[in-house]
Amino acid sequence: MFANALKTFAASNISANYSISSNLTAVAGPWKIYPAKNKKTGKECSVFVFDKKGLLDAHRAGLRGAEAAEAKRAAEVVVERLKKEALALARLRHPGILEVVEPVEETRGGGLQFVAEAVTASLSGLLQEKDDQERGGTTGRASRYVTEEPDGTRRRREIEIDELEIQKGLLQISKALEFLHENAGLVHGNLTPDAILVNAKVRFNFR
Repeated sequence: MFANALKTFAASNISANYSISSNLTAVAGPWKIYPAKNKKTGKECSVFVFDKKGLLDAHRAGLRGAEAAEAKRAAEVVVERLKKEALALARLRHPGILEVVEPVEETRGGGLQFVAEAVTASLSGLLQEKDDQERGGTTGRASRYVTEEPDGTRRRREIEIDELEIQKGLLQISKALEFLHENAGLVHGNLTPDAILVNAKVRFNFR
């Protein structure tokens, strides 16, 4: 997995100025997040990587002619949209919104990457970890977080967390949304567990 990421990092301003770990921190939608450090200051941060070749080209495998051309155009639209979103994110300054440290740049493979404040996980990743821990435990009991219906469909149960944590998280997200709507004139439109990131201060940030 990291072999592709190394190719992505190669010959870029980010790779020149940051030491990037091979250990994947989290996945947030189309972005893979790696821990990194500024080579000059030693400050910890996170590098967000979108691997166009790995994530989009796989969908074009086996396509020929017009279908392949259409898939290529669709891939370019996705890349351009992600680039615009990353550029817009870099202009926003709020405690509840992910802080971009280095602006988005295109990679040699046609993907994208940017540097942000250090994050430790995505909310979706934390929920998945809890599911995996409980399903892999010795008790054999079902997960408290996901329940399976008789027809095989799965749905998420309400999560048992401290009421103060719930209030704090909702307040932070609400303030960030208020800033986006009232000050920046933007609508998020994708508020999912994938879009909610947790940093070292256990503060929710979302992209």
